[in-house]
Amino acid sequence: MKVVRKYIILVLCTLVCLGCSTSRLSGDNTMVLTPPQKGQIWQLVSMRGRDVKNGTIVTLTFNPETGNMHGKAQCNSYHATFRLTPDDNCFRLVINNLGCTDISCPDAGMNAEIRYLALLTKVDAMTVTEYTLTLLSKGKEILKYELQ
Repeated sequence: MKVVRKYIILVLCTLVCLGCSTSRLSGDNTMVLTPPQKGQIWQLVSMRGRDVKNGTIVTLTFNPETGNMHGKAQCNSYHATFRLTPDDNCFRLVINNLGCTDISCPDAGMNAEIRYLALLTKVDAMTVTEYTLTLLSKGKEILKYELQ
């Protein structure tokens, strides 16, 4: 019986982690959606499941009060507007008006920046835990950040 119980708990935990789930439990064990907070700086750690290791720091910061987001890509600063809508245990995320400064850099950095900004335009959902922010497209993780 103990083995079955452990297996059920393992399966439930896996399903929660794989789905569009996030946040924390309140005192009465109900899920509470917590959006990213104003001023939190999130640093990119992976793109499409591949670790970001090139030494370039890519960041993302949300301001839920104004609906604006901004950050530093590989070469340029970028900005956009966003809208969050709670949906089950995640947030539906719509990003609009994406723009950036126009500073050139070596080809490798510029190509990485173009890929990063293109992925941002595909985002349709977000999960947030205490230290991790994950941006999703059609249910798949495409960008993952850690709180700085």
